[in-house]
Amino acid sequence: MARLTIDASIAVKFLADEQGSEQARQFFPRLHEDGYRSDHELTAPTIMMIETHHVLAKKIRAKTLHPLVLSQAYPRLKQFVKFASLDVSSIEEARQISMFGKARASGAPSIYPSEYSIFNIYDCVYIAHAMALETTLVTADVELARIAREGFSVPTILIDVEALKPNN
Repeated sequence: MARLTIDASIAVKFLADEQGSEQARQFFPRLHEDGYRSDHELTAPTIMMIETHHVLAKKIRAKTLHPLVLSQAYPRLKQFVKFASLDVSSIEEARQISMFGKARASGAPSIYPSEYSIFNIYDCVYIAHAMALETTLVTADVELARIAREGFSVPTILIDVEALKPNN
């Protein structure tokens, strides 16, 4: 069974119908006559629930999502995802990734972080989580996937939403 770390972009696509939802849902267990089955063990840092809540709430305020989806989000995710709490060492690892991740991904030497090299620490929590648990990271965030893969050699699956859009 493949062990996967999912980020909030994948959780949102699982819960709400949007571009890439079908691709994201392939990683979650599917209901069969004898119950749910999956080829994947899903894990995520607890911050994923906060980020997912934030995105779903924005969709509700924009009137593009029914509030029931938000109220059922945590129970649905908790059913399929093993959540890991953030501790001081994982936060420190995410902080280091945030400061030097872009430089490492570009191959540029970096002793001190610059304003151009600092990466979103929320996303870095997913990289640190995947590294600590030796899992594959699944995301729809192109930059997160690039930094995880190129900067830290984290195996990554990208749900490329841009590639799914019909040609205009």
